Amino acid sequence: MRLKIAILTTSILLCGIENYCQSEKEYKAQVISTNFTIPIIRFNFLAKDPINTENKKGNVSFFNSVGAGIGYYWGRLTEVTDNSGKVISTEMNNTFGFQAGFLFASNSSSSNNTNIFALTLAMSLLNFQIGYGYELGTLGTSEKRGFLTLAYGIPISKLIKGGFYVRKKSDALTGNKSYFAK
Repeated sequence: MRLKIAILTTSILLCGIENYCQSEKEYKAQVISTNFTIPIIRFNFLAKDPINTENKKGNVSFFNSVGAGIGYYWGRLTEVTDNSGKVISTEMNNTFGFQAGFLFASNSSSSNNTNIFALTLAMSLLNFQIGYGYELGTLGTSEKRGFLTLAYGIPISKLIKGGFYVRKKSDALTGNKSYFAK
């Protein structure tokens, strides 16, 4: 019993010290964020012509470019505040969203130069993106300009503090979770 009273008294006293006691709240939020895009799989459609004698539907490439984009995302926002109510950190975990961006790459060899530059539109689930792109750069033999892509988006907010703009957030979903700063 004395140990419980000592712990409770110590925690009450420590929370009175500036920036020692923190609380966390979680919200549903809508944000505008930028991200780096890493295409995992890209499927380029092929045209039907005399060169495509095997009647292939398309070409598949893996990890052949990088990109960036901006998107509108729905998800969960976590805010950590100090005992005076000042926000110390925020973190956004995307659930669903839409993204527009571009992909680029340059591959050079002695016989072949390819420059990839494409505009993309994607739907995002967590940080995976399924999208459509339109190639503006060099095309391979019989390739059409349109392609499909499965990519992974790395939100800038995971790399730098405050890398997103909160457009809308709900009332707090969880009560104050108080804990001591590490």
